[in-house]
Parts: sequence; C-alpha cells; structure tokens
Amino acid sequence: PNQKEKPQFRDKRIAEIIPKSIPVENHSDYVLKAVDFYNRHLQRKRDRGDR
Repeated sequence: PNQKEKPQFRDKRIAEIIPKSIPVENHSDYVLKAVDFYNRHLQRKRDRGDR
C-alpha cells in the first residue's frame, strides 16, 4: 500500500516513440491519450463513410 505502481513499457518500439521531454511517470498517460485520439479518429472516419 505504501508503494506507488510504476507502469513500464519494455518494448523498445514504444519507448522510441514517446518524446524524451515526457517524464517517465507520465508515459502511461501519454500512451492512453494517443490511443484515445486514434480511437476517436477511427470513429470519425467510420461516421463519414471513409475506408
């Protein structure tokens, strides 16, 4: 209970994409925002009827 969980991305591909200016403790937030943005992009694309 006293320790704070630190998610880590062990895949080098993910680590290479995350900008160096993002602190390690914010990496998971950055990835979640990116996934959310992409999901909204796909939804808008589906709504327009694009493929």
